[in-house]
Amino acid sequence: MPIINITDIDNTTGGAIATGSDVVFVPGVTGLESYEEGKTPKVKFYKFSSVSEFTAKIGTAPVKATADIKVGTGSDAVTVIKKDAFDPGYQMAKELLAAGLEVVYGAILCTKTTTGSGASEKTTYSIPTDLYTTLTTDVFHTDISKEGILDKGSYDIKYVTSGGYPAVLDAAGKSVTLANSIKAFVETRGDCVGLIDYKDGLNVVNDIEVDTGKTDGEGNPIKEKVTKNLAQVSGVDSSYCAMFAPWATYSRATVDTYTAYTEKPSDDKDNSIDATETYKAPASFGYLLALAKSIQTNPNWLAIAGVSRGRVTRIVEGGIDKPITNTLANKLQPNKTSDAYGGMSINAITNINPYGDTIWGNRTLAMVGEKGVVAGNSLHLRNLVSDIKKVCYTTARDCMFEQDTDTLWVNFKAGVSGLLDRMKAGNGISAYRLVRVTDVAENEHAGENGTMCVKVIIYPTFAVENFYITVVLRNDEVTVE
Repeated sequence: MPIINITDIDNTTGGAIATGSDVVFVPGVTGLESYEEGKTPKVKFYKFSSVSEFTAKIGTAPVKATADIKVGTGSDAVTVIKKDAFDPGYQMAKELLAAGLEVVYGAILCTKTTTGSGASEKTTYSIPTDLYTTLTTDVFHTDISKEGILDKGSYDIKYVTSGGYPAVLDAAGKSVTLANSIKAFVETRGDCVGLIDYKDGLNVVNDIEVDTGKTDGEGNPIKEKVTKNLAQVSGVDSSYCAMFAPWATYSRATVDTYTAYTEKPSDDKDNSIDATETYKAPASFGYLLALAKSIQTNPNWLAIAGVSRGRVTRIVEGGIDKPITNTLANKLQPNKTSDAYGGMSINAITNINPYGDTIWGNRTLAMVGEKGVVAGNSLHLRNLVSDIKKVCYTTARDCMFEQDTDTLWVNFKAGVSGLLDRMKAGNGISAYRLVRVTDVAENEHAGENGTMCVKVIIYPTFAVENFYITVVLRNDEVTVE
């Protein structure tokens, strides 16, 4: 079968110096379509460019949970959405569209229940109680035979969110199934980044008990307390993922109105539903808002961090329950494995005086090695590589089944070099080379009939994360003549 296989290799070393479609994937519930076993899929995928398109297809208001949505059983069960809470995925998608980003929405079909008959008949629409099973099996799967957003030819996405449904549910790392599913998904696609969110209410740094592998004199396991951040707890060591903190309450740019699947209280006058003015969201939402603002005037390969491009302006006053200090924000960006938190980074939103709430970090969830930061640790470079891989994919698809001649090689280079030239001019990379590989030592498929092997070599421009400044004081030098 025809194959387009694109990988990337990080050959940068510690200490050494696109198509550009910034589409966000957001899963959420739709109230306009309900799930019927054996008749409908549990989730459908739609791409939207505007709020009006979204509300016409998905509905004018989010679905509520008619019961607590839990993950796990018994004493290990964790409530992720409380009864009567609105669907966070719907709200996130709608707000990101209002901010100017395009969204691919994973529309999870709601649960529709009818009780009574005649005049007493009542229909209830709800967030499915098996929501997390749907997310891990029907949304973030790695089965190429199943329909979904794994298909790069059908869905061009660059940022993958869990829609406000947390992927890390506890501070001890017992409930991280969704985080691992997202990690596997984005690594399989290879051209997008997964934003791993944790459950609201968790501390970013916690003291937890871990087994030492030793036992006491009576054979009981010996445990010790260690301090870990939620990036370590997630177990997601990947350059294809990133984590932001903390949760915050944001002002909304859109208003939800009642519709057939949302009960309207009798005293409501204007059809607007409760809590339309604010939206509590994970920090990844703040990152995407800052991204939406930055790409209006800046290239999309620059770091969305710092006071120039990383300011998050829509957090309401007092909207952060667990604020992160500047000191902790710095500590959450270790420079090597032996630094705090085993080299695992979290990008914090912190109050930088006098600028306000600012994203203070540009890291992926890849563990920082002892030799320091490499390209795979930098989120803006992961995004840059995603755009390069996307343009390589579309160019290879355009060239598929053409005659293997010098003209084909020229056409392939022309299709890819336009973006690379713009990246070079815009300080995303300092240089690049396109090489057709003919040596099997470099690629095992080199020389095969009907096969073109290409190496795209880029020299990335790092974003400065550290300043070492020395102020030297000296006596005045007096010269006597």
